Amino acid sequence: MPVNKIKASYNEKDNITEFIGNPLIAALPPFASQNDTLSNLLKIPPHYDAERESTPYDRLQMLGRICTAHVPYAHDLFISRSLSRCINWGYVSRNPVPFSVTSQVLKAYNRNVTNELENYLTRAVIPVSGFSVLGISGVGKSCSVLNALREFPQVIEHDTYHNHPFKRTQLVWLKVDCPGDGTPKGLCMAILREIDAVLGTGYHTEVSNRISKDLLTSKVSECLSSHYLGVLVIDDIQNLYGAKKDTTLDLLSFLIYLMETFAIPVVMVGTPKILPLFQQEFQLAKRATGDGTVRMGLLEKNSKDWNRFIGTIWRFQFTRDIIPLTAEMNNVFFEESVGNPFLCALLYKLVQDDAITSGSETFTITDVKKVAEEKLCITSTMRKNMLAGNDEELKKYEYLWRSAELPPTKQDELFPKPAKKKTSELFAYLVNSLVEKEQINIMEASKLAEIAIEAKPGKDKEEILGFAKEYYEATKTETATDNEVNQSKNAPE
Repeated sequence: MPVNKIKASYNEKDNITEFIGNPLIAALPPFASQNDTLSNLLKIPPHYDAERESTPYDRLQMLGRICTAHVPYAHDLFISRSLSRCINWGYVSRNPVPFSVTSQVLKAYNRNVTNELENYLTRAVIPVSGFSVLGISGVGKSCSVLNALREFPQVIEHDTYHNHPFKRTQLVWLKVDCPGDGTPKGLCMAILREIDAVLGTGYHTEVSNRISKDLLTSKVSECLSSHYLGVLVIDDIQNLYGAKKDTTLDLLSFLIYLMETFAIPVVMVGTPKILPLFQQEFQLAKRATGDGTVRMGLLEKNSKDWNRFIGTIWRFQFTRDIIPLTAEMNNVFFEESVGNPFLCALLYKLVQDDAITSGSETFTITDVKKVAEEKLCITSTMRKNMLAGNDEELKKYEYLWRSAELPPTKQDELFPKPAKKKTSELFAYLVNSLVEKEQINIMEASKLAEIAIEAKPGKDKEEILGFAKEYYEATKTETATDNEVNQSKNAPE
C-alpha cells in the first residue's frame, strides 16, 4: 500500500483553544462536515458502458472491481469522527514545541495567555482513550477503518513552525494485525516491521530474536513516541482470545501502557469473540471504549443501507445483456447473501462470471440461486442459520456469529472454552500444513484452523484439514481461476 507522505502545511484549529499552537495538530487536515466526510468515504471504481463490448477475458478481470467498492453507512461516519477526535486530543499533551512558541500563536488568535491557561496546557493530565470496532466477518470492519484512516496523511514531514526550527517526522497512524499467538513480542515485531515499511527505517532488523520482552516493548514505545504516533490500530484483536491468559494479560497491559504513559490512542478491530475478555479486564474495557464502540452486523432487508449498497454495486455489470435490478432480484441477492455485503459482492461477481464464461451473457433469479448453491456451498448451512437468526448454531462459527446483537449477559456462555492441549496440537498441525503445503499466510491459516476445528469436532485431523482447504477455496475473492479463464477464451464474443 503506497504511503501518503506530505510536507507540513499548518492550519490552526483556532476554534479550540487546546489545539492552538501545536504543530502536530495544526498539520492535520481541517475538520470536514458530515456530508463531505461521507462523500470522501464513498469509494467507487471506474465503469464505462463501452466495457460491455470488451472480450470475455477482459470482462472477467473487470469483475474484480465489484469487491473494491465501498458504500459508507452511519458507522463509517462514527469511525471517522472518533478517529479525528482520538488523534487530535492525543496530541494535546504531547506538544513538542516550547510553550513560548505556543503562547505566541495563542496571542495571535486573541487568546489571553494566563498562568492558569499555561498550567493547564503544560501540566494537565489529558485522558487518552481509543475505541473498538466489532462485527461479524464480511461486514467491512477493516475496510471502513482503513478508509477513515486514509482521510489523514500517514506521514507528515515538518521543517519550521512559526519561525521555530522543527525538523521532525510525524507518523499520524499505524495499522497492524494482532499476532496469531497474541504475544507482546509478536505485536511489537509487527509494529516495528510496519514502521519500517512506512518510514523506510530498519528498526526490526536491529532487534535480536533473544531480546527480552521488557526491552522490546520499551524500544517500541520509545520508537512510537519519537515519531509522534497519532493512533495505533490493531486488527483481528480476537486473536487474543485463544492465547494463554498470562500472555494475553501481558499484551493488554502493554496497550494500556501506551495509552496511559505515551498518550497514544489505540483502536481495536475484530469479531465479537473478544467481548468477554474486555468485560473481564475493566481497565482495558474503559480505555478501549472511551470513545465508544462500533458494532457492525448484517444489513437489514429492504433497509436504506442495503438498497444503497446493492444499487451501488449493480452498476458494475459486465454481461452483454443489461439485467435490471428488480425487487425480486434484490430479494434473492439478500436471501443468498443474508445481508452480508462481502457475500453479496462475491455472489454478484460469481454470477456474472458464470454468465460470461458460459456464453449466455445474462442471468436470472434461478441462475443466482444455482451459483450460490454451487459456488458458496461450503457456507450454505452458515448462511441459512444467519438468515434465520439461529445464534445457537452460529456459535460454532465465531467469525460469522451475530453475537454483537445479543445482550452482554449472554456473551460468556456462548463462547467456546480455551483450547485444551490435544486441541492445541491439532491446531498447530493444521496451521503448519496450511502454511507449508498450501502457501497460506499464517494469520489466515490460524483463522481457517479455528473454523475447521469448530465445524468438525471429533473428526480425524486429515478430514478437518480437508474441510479447512475447502472452506478456503470457497471464500477466496481472487479473480477467475485458470480454468475459468481458459473457458472464457472459447466463449463467443
